[in-house]
Amino acid sequence: MDFALSAEGQRALRDLLGAYSVRSDVPPPEGFPNLKDLHVLEGQLEQVRSSRVPSLTSSLWHLDEAQVISQLEGILDLRDVKFARVVTPDGLEFFRGEQAEEKTLVIRQFPLLYQAFGWKIPH
Repeated sequence: MDFALSAEGQRALRDLLGAYSVRSDVPPPEGFPNLKDLHVLEGQLEQVRSSRVPSLTSSLWHLDEAQVISQLEGILDLRDVKFARVVTPDGLEFFRGEQAEEKTLVIRQFPLLYQAFGWKIPH
């Protein structure tokens, strides 16, 4: 057990499994973000959920494709966001940016519920 928790053991596990270490002195696997950077990214994703999703939902509800594209481009203005996509229940898809390798993705899905007259209507 001592070896598994040592810096050498954690580097070996990181290289073998492609996983984060429990030790702060062992960097993440190649191509993976530092955990402290993920904290910043989580804040940015919360900003998307709270301030961008409602207007994006409204644009989809009103079928304003130009506005949807503009809002996705605005999401890409956030420092660590490289790809944004909206897929409607009927398969209509809008996206901007370039999707990274799957092993480096942080994915968040937000329900798009249009609110009118006190009713929440899924889009």
